[in-house]
Amino acid sequence: MAEPSSLVRPSRAVMTLIALIIAHTLCTAAYHLAAKFLGLSLEGAAPGQSLLGIVIDPRFWGLVVIEIGSFGLWLMILARLDLGKAILLSAVSYCVIMVVGALLFHERVGWTGYVGSVMILGGIALLAGAGEGGHDR
Repeated sequence: MAEPSSLVRPSRAVMTLIALIIAHTLCTAAYHLAAKFLGLSLEGAAPGQSLLGIVIDPRFWGLVVIEIGSFGLWLMILARLDLGKAILLSAVSYCVIMVVGALLFHERVGWTGYVGSVMILGGIALLAGAGEGGHDR
């Protein structure tokens, strides 16, 4: 067993990047959750009423604020990570949103959803193992 002093601790930059990715994922999930609730509130409304109803609904403006925050987080991630890696890491939000939809809205998730999520997470694990320039270590 390794001595605690010999364990490699992630650098501050790595910890910041992880925190940004988690925050961005949560922001993305919050955005889609709020959009779902707003969409459900419009059920049965006429198209013209729906548009007006969206613009005057405080939840719409909450979505705008969440999206602005998410965009700011995304820019901070891109300042620290290659676009190709960042976009793949952001795919984790698809898995989170699928789980939220299943738990809160009782949406059915088929086996393809689970397999797809495992593939996304597997791809991220492969990405995390890649060295500088995308080459394996």
